[in-house]
Amino acid sequence: MEKLPKMLLTICLFVAELIYSYCVILGLQHFGIDITTYSNTMKYQIMIGIDLSFMFILFLLYRKTLLKDITLYFKNFTKNISTGAKYWAIGLCIMMLSNIIISYFFPGGSANEEAVQSIIKQVPIYMIFSTIIYAPFVEELIFRKSIRDIIDNDYLYVIISGLAFGFVHTLAGATLQELVYIIPYGALGSCFALMYVKTKNVYTSMTFHMIHNAIVVFISIAGNILGS
Repeated sequence: MEKLPKMLLTICLFVAELIYSYCVILGLQHFGIDITTYSNTMKYQIMIGIDLSFMFILFLLYRKTLLKDITLYFKNFTKNISTGAKYWAIGLCIMMLSNIIISYFFPGGSANEEAVQSIIKQVPIYMIFSTIIYAPFVEELIFRKSIRDIIDNDYLYVIISGLAFGFVHTLAGATLQELVYIIPYGALGSCFALMYVKTKNVYTSMTFHMIHNAIVVFISIAGNILGS
């Protein structure tokens, strides 16, 4: 029973990640502030502010873990980085291989990836913040830390954490076919979970989540510049 509050918190955070920004935008509209009428620059500045507010809420919820782990992270920096690099390499290989196989049977690519690429072209600064800072911080606390708080078994935790991570990254798709992308995203999520299991430090998975997303974003930005 002592895990019930943590389970409810995890569910609430899972839902909040999906709807928080929409709820804030609707709240602003209630007070006569319609950000859709603003310029793109102002609109995405407000979006960054909304994202920062959600990060602050998560920081308050997990401040003890975050403050304790940051000290231990640098104390065991070499071990954390080497362990993280190993599992990230495994996750990356599985992700790439599964994407190649999926693209053979279902050409077109992931809807989530297409949405990200589209926004990168329009507002690269916002996407740099959103994918490299916001997403790793928020997603590692929700899909790694909060789920770990309610699942003690390492194997079950890695599976559930990976599936939840993969599921969220397929929600942009409009068809059941999109669900097949749970495999590559889930594989990467599971490897982030393995990092957390092995190092017992949320900053390890957060670091490699940031590195992974940074590589994807900067390759996309470079591709857009070279292609223009």
